[in-house]
This record gives sequence, structure tokens and C-alpha cells, in this order.
Amino acid sequence: MNTPKHRLTALCVAVALAMGACAQDSVVYGAEQYYGAEQYVTPPPAAFAVQPSEQVLQLVAPIALYPDELVAQVLAASTYPSEIVQASNWVRANASLNGAQLAAAVDPQPWDPSVKALTQFPSVLDNMARNLAWTSALGAAYTGDAAQVMDAVQVLRQRSQAAGTLRSTSQQTVSNQGGTIDVGGIKITLVHAEHSCGISDGAQIDNAAIVWRSRW
Repeated sequence: MNTPKHRLTALCVAVALAMGACAQDSVVYGAEQYYGAEQYVTPPPAAFAVQPSEQVLQLVAPIALYPDELVAQVLAASTYPSEIVQASNWVRANASLNGAQLAAAVDPQPWDPSVKALTQFPSVLDNMARNLAWTSALGAAYTGDAAQVMDAVQVLRQRSQAAGTLRSTSQQTVSNQGGTIDVGGIKITLVHAEHSCGISDGAQIDNAAIVWRSRW
């Protein structure tokens, strides 16, 4: 039967189906429509919906590609700039010490465990001491908003990985787990757990592999 009522019903069904298809297309292609087909940019991960400030990105840039455990020690130590200077001077005065001997000599020093750990990375420690204004600013940023600092590390690693300059090598491993980029390559452990400081005898540190990146 082809009555006006049936024709109206069929028309309504057709319109509804068409509108549903259009709505689905908007969801699938919404990002491309928003950014423009010729300038499509993948939206940042949800964790970085609010991007770190440019100032924080600049502060973090010199260390963002360091192995994870070294980044953690540098950030913690940056909150003790005066101890960084003391430790750097001490390391230069005791340049003949290394490895387990250095760790044993550092152990009784009155510095924060993170500063003691960095004595095994003299080039990193020396650069932090020589660039004390940067070290202090990094420490202040980390104390004020640690989450933003860690997000900045991830943003810079993502940029570097996209550019092909951050990848696994014979000296480091780079992995991407759900948008979080981890960099491994060294293992910082404790000489004496009760003092929470130092580097284990088994840790092999190649300071030549630690490159100071003063500019991003």
C-alpha cells in the first residue's frame, strides 16, 4: 500500500538514516576538519591536554633525553643548588677516586642522596654547578609543579622521537608505553640502604655517553 501516510513514514526514516551517517562522519573526521585537511596534526595525548609552559620546556630541555633514573636524580638534586656546588668542588679535589672508592668517600658527606648520586656523573654535576642560575630555576620549577616538569620531559621526548633523534642504541633503550616514553641505559642503586645514597659496585657509568644539551 502506497498511501501518503506510508510515503511520509518512509521519508522520515530516510532523513533519520542520512542524519545518522552525517553525525558518524563528523566524529570520525572531526580532528581533520578542525585542524584542516592539509595541516592535520595529531592532537596531544590526554595527559598533555594542557601543555607545559615554554619556560618550563626550556628549563627541562638540557636533561629531557637523559635516562630516566638520571633525570630523577638531577631534578631532585636541583633543589639543593648550594650542595651541588660543594659536591662539584669536592669531586674535582678528589678526581683520583672513582667507582666504589668514590661512593665510599662520598657516603659520609652531609649532602642530599641525589647530590651524592650525581658525584658518579662528574660532567653532569660540573655543568649544574657552572650553570647555577639554571639549576636553581629548575629546582624551583620542580618544587612548585613537579607534574608539569615531568610532562615537559615527555613533550620534549615525543618531539625528539618524532624527529628521529631519540631512539634505542647500544647504550640506551627507548620505549613508548601508551604515550609515555621511557629511556633506560643506566641503573642507579644504593651503596648503603640506610643512608640512601651512592652507586652500586656493579654500575658501569660511561660519562662520555652523557651529553650536555644546553639548547633544545
